[in-house]
Amino acid sequence: MEIMTILQTELKTERLCLTRPYITDAEAMFNSLRDRKIFRYNTWRRHDSPVETLAFVNNLVARYENGDAEWVIRRKDDDEAMGIICLRDFPFENNCAEIGFWLGSRFHGHGFGSEVVKKIVDFGFTENHLSKIVAFCHPKNAASLKILIKNGFFVEREEKNEFHGEDFEETPILLKLSVFN
Repeated sequence: MEIMTILQTELKTERLCLTRPYITDAEAMFNSLRDRKIFRYNTWRRHDSPVETLAFVNNLVARYENGDAEWVIRRKDDDEAMGIICLRDFPFENNCAEIGFWLGSRFHGHGFGSEVVKKIVDFGFTENHLSKIVAFCHPKNAASLKILIKNGFFVEREEKNEFHGEDFEETPILLKLSVFN
């Protein structure tokens, strides 16, 4: 099943707007993507130059235009790019998708993560009729684990995963089931 992105459609919450990515987002995103606090819990490496971030944003734009469900998270009041959230097909199961997200560290601690995860989970279950959504989370990323659990995810199992060449024996795989299926 392919995730229905409803291309060119914005999703909104009380304080946030989820939009397509634009090349002009590269400057704001560079400040976050070079931040060691963001890098340490993700599988990609920290950006050292704006050129890397521009290539990253170009890739986001291309994937979005090809139908991938990846949105830039923005505050409604100033439209600044705060981070990314995506909902991707999970190739190992039917009617299942994987959620992934990150926010710049200066946006942490304000409830934005929980707000945006709730919106995308609702979108996945109501608009895409998914039966489940999975999330993979770095075992030391307590803030993201808290956001996922607050939004109804539970740890289904743990399996070995790798971050920056370092193996972790207990990477949680979280799951949220639809109440509609």
